[in-house]
Amino acid sequence: MLQSANNSPVYRRIPHDGSTLFQMDINGSYTFQTAGCSNVRILASTGPVHIRLDDGDEIPMRAGMSYRAPNGFSKITLTNKTGAVNAIDVIWSDGEIKDDALQLSGTVKVAVAGTVVAADEISLAAWGAATVSPTATNRRRVIIKNPISNAYPFRIGGSTNYPTSTKGYELDPGEQLVMLTNGDVVALNAGPVAQKIISMREND
Repeated sequence: MLQSANNSPVYRRIPHDGSTLFQMDINGSYTFQTAGCSNVRILASTGPVHIRLDDGDEIPMRAGMSYRAPNGFSKITLTNKTGAVNAIDVIWSDGEIKDDALQLSGTVKVAVAGTVVAADEISLAAWGAATVSPTATNRRRVIIKNPISNAYPFRIGGSTNYPTSTKGYELDPGEQLVMLTNGDVVALNAGPVAQKIISMREND
């Protein structure tokens, strides 16, 4: 962990070397002491990170998001609820944290947008599952949205990795997921009441 020296601005970071992402185990929860800190920023993450400042409520955050606590915080707890190993890079400090650098890796492809198909709103019974976007060879991507009006998450998977209450990508209320696939997309309502989920696709 990178940490400032005494009598210097407070600055702490995981991972230790500031470059290799820290691997959060499935359902892993990690608590760090943060005396003197008031800002936290998720620089990188392969999935949502739930943070808890002191004994407050959990806050779901993604890469690029930051939060400033008006009265500071003395400890931070990071929890992985994605159902898969989550690789993160997180900083907390006593000052504002910014990262305006644009980093690209691999091959970048630019394509003309295809046809966007109107969003479908699908109602699923409590703990019910359904294919919300079936296989289509001409489909570029699927956008799945869990409306903020819902009270419980959905689990997202496919026909070969069928979602369950403990398996699949967890999509909290207000979050959306973009999937680059032409295979089946299956959603499981991980709540005790009926809820609606929105599915929109882009075709070639």
